[in-house]
Amino acid sequence: MLAERVLRPRDRLLLRVGTRTVRAMVEDIVDQLDIETMQQQPAPDGLGLNAIGRVRLRLAEDVAVDDYRVLRRTGAFLLIDEADGSTLAAGMAEGPDRSAGEGI
Repeated sequence: MLAERVLRPRDRLLLRVGTRTVRAMVEDIVDQLDIETMQQQPAPDGLGLNAIGRVRLRLAEDVAVDDYRVLRRTGAFLLIDEADGSTLAAGMAEGPDRSAGEGI
């Protein structure tokens, strides 16, 4: 997280991939990385400043995105506060969640 605002499930924001911006909602916080042990920890209630975690997003529209490990340029995204336009977080897409039949 790049902002002091805590990111929580059901937060509504904007997702920017390249030049495309779409409305998004945080569906779930999957887990958080403990930077001291480098282990994934159970999902917290929210991600705060400097936190590193995995989130599941629901997008209002389809967006072309690649797995960051394959194509960095089209696999990176920003999460933006709808209200004031500030950047909340930078992210790396893991690709579609095929088990759920959905995108990122």
